[in-house]
Amino acid sequence: DMENITAGITQIDHMITQEEEERIIHALSNHFVFRDINQDILSLVLNDLIYFVFDKGHNIYAEGEEGNYFFIIAEGKVEASAQGKQTKIYKEWDCFGEISLITKCNREETVTCLEKVVLFALDGESFRDFRQRVNEAILKERFNFLNTIPIFASLDNISKYNVAQKITLKTFEQSDQIICRG
Repeated sequence: DMENITAGITQIDHMITQEEEERIIHALSNHFVFRDINQDILSLVLNDLIYFVFDKGHNIYAEGEEGNYFFIIAEGKVEASAQGKQTKIYKEWDCFGEISLITKCNREETVTCLEKVVLFALDGESFRDFRQRVNEAILKERFNFLNTIPIFASLDNISKYNVAQKITLKTFEQSDQIICRG
């Protein structure tokens, strides 16, 4: 069941535990890339995660390499550095590498394991498929919402879908002014 990719990296078949699932969902829901997605939909991404174990001293990726993975650390610590200078330390349940989900680009830093590191990874293609499923689920949710509002009852389904595509979610704090006369 173990496939050795290169020395120091092992990809393992792994059933995500209930605790890991909760920690992953929590980590993702606090990350700007995933923040607008509700937790039920967010759990769809769990099936696409790859489980890796890296040895101490191994580079997860290096500055200038093409990036295609987003990482969530389950165990251990890594150091990010750019041009030889430390920029950040990531620890358990921190996420990094998100720019590769949004666009294909070269890594701007090197990430090195400070100890044995276990992490979950999501590749860019899986993320784009996930985003499409999320967008479809959100559109369906908004369409169903429009069906509950009497003013939209006279619209046909195509018109309702067109309106649903234009809806944006805006959150207000208690006492915030939503609209102002005039």
